[in-house]
Amino acid sequence: MHPYCAVCATLHMQTIGEEVDHVQAKEKLLDPYDHAYLRTLCKTHHSQKTILTEGAHRKGRKRFQVIGPDGWPIPYGDI
Repeated sequence: MHPYCAVCATLHMQTIGEEVDHVQAKEKLLDPYDHAYLRTLCKTHHSQKTILTEGAHRKGRKRFQVIGPDGWPIPYGDI
């Protein structure tokens, strides 16, 4: 895995990754710890992806939209 956040890299930023993300849901994988299905994300992008995949924030159950550094929303498929 790379030391930088995979989402930040698509935004042309270099942010040290702090968390490991499963690209697909662990329940759907034969080996959830196969490196082919893992990527590095910064804490912010990993939290945003978790919120998006669950459909709402865990605590407040509010809908959440990820905004990129340019101020435009980031489509879920790009995260």
